[in-house]
Amino acid sequence: LLLLPISLAFLLFPAPSGLKVLAGAVSLAFSAAMLLTFSRTAWICLLFAFVILSAGWPGRWRLWSAVLLAVFLVVLGAAAGPRSYFRERVRSVLDVSRDVNLMKRRIYWEGTVRLIARRPILGYGTGYRPFMAVWEAQEEPVFLTPTGEKPIHSHNLYLALGFASGLAGLFAFLAVLWRLFAVLRRRLLWSGDWFFCALGHGLLAGFAGFLAGGLIDHPLFTVRLAFLFWFLVGLAGSREASASPGE
Repeated sequence: LLLLPISLAFLLFPAPSGLKVLAGAVSLAFSAAMLLTFSRTAWICLLFAFVILSAGWPGRWRLWSAVLLAVFLVVLGAAAGPRSYFRERVRSVLDVSRDVNLMKRRIYWEGTVRLIARRPILGYGTGYRPFMAVWEAQEEPVFLTPTGEKPIHSHNLYLALGFASGLAGLFAFLAVLWRLFAVLRRRLLWSGDWFFCALGHGLLAGFAGFLAGGLIDHPLFTVRLAFLFWFLVGLAGSREASASPGE
């Protein structure tokens, strides 16, 4: 989700042919990987990232046409294709009222909000152990799921940060994001250099999709995804440092 918009941006920008071939191959591989995750959150957030990537794009009608065609084929396959797990996953997006996973996440979200309200400033500590220990100690009905499952995190990036480090940590994270998007806009999107411009558009779309997914999941819980996220944040920040006077 973070890398596919970047490779797609280099594929669409006026870049050397060799780089375009490489970007096309990488985009196909990443697209197949995203499809095989069977993650509805990843699919929806990737579509959102494509929308962000197409905003202000000179030839955005081509990208929009490709996205709409892909959505049409997916919906057609879900409706008319053979019965399969993929078909059921796609159709479940259109009927969330009976989704057991979404029901459980609503319980996780409400419970986490209640816990944050009890220790709003500095939170309970990072990692899954504090969350599980505090959650299992609760006896209120609001913390009980229909299946009796005990969560290891809140399945929401922002609530998870609020639980772990309180509102102080959550606001610090949001401040970093504010600065990040300001740097992308000032140093990359309008840099005048095709390479940094393509990189900026890809990073902006990738971060937008990734952070949108944080509303219904906790992508930074996985160490590899957290490393990739902060690596790309540092990559964007390095452009700001290199462009600063005296550097």
